[in-house]
Amino acid sequence: MVTEGGYKWMSATFRHPTLSLSTSSGAMAFNGTWKADRSENYDKFLERIGVNVMKRKLAEHDNLKITIEQTGDNFHVKESSTFRTKEFDFTLGVKFDYSLADGTEVSGTWEMEGDMLKGLFNRKDNNKLLTTTRSIVNGELVQVSASLRVSNQSLNINGLLVITRAVASQQKGSSSNPSLHVLANWQPV
Repeated sequence: MVTEGGYKWMSATFRHPTLSLSTSSGAMAFNGTWKADRSENYDKFLERIGVNVMKRKLAEHDNLKITIEQTGDNFHVKESSTFRTKEFDFTLGVKFDYSLADGTEVSGTWEMEGDMLKGLFNRKDNNKLLTTTRSIVNGELVQVSASLRVSNQSLNINGLLVITRAVASQQKGSSSNPSLHVLANWQPV
């Protein structure tokens, strides 16, 4: 578990032996197939966002692979796991509905901020706010997810840091490795 500014985040990692990066209109492409590599406190994160114990235990053995194809502002994503395969499309800045692996329905948008992809989603069942960022750091796709709840003017943040490594062969594009500034100040607890 790591802490930034007093907030605790949880982590997981995905691997990609060869990285496919390209840039289009100043935005980074996340093209490639990424496989779950490691995680930290994933169960606690799932519990915090309301996933029941049985589904949390199944998620520990999910073997998730994510294939991302980006063309400008349009993304096609394929999520393959032990329990399901799902494909969906989204456009940056356009609200869409999505179903999490446990069947939880969310609605939200993805935006590009520099080299970082940022998602903001609301759960339809309990209206909890989920945020996610994705960035390439040292050849790994780093995903930071957080569950946010505002009550009595206080902000409680619980999160998940997901790092992926690509499993597909390198495609055309830049081989630069941009940094994720938010992670630079994180220290192990």
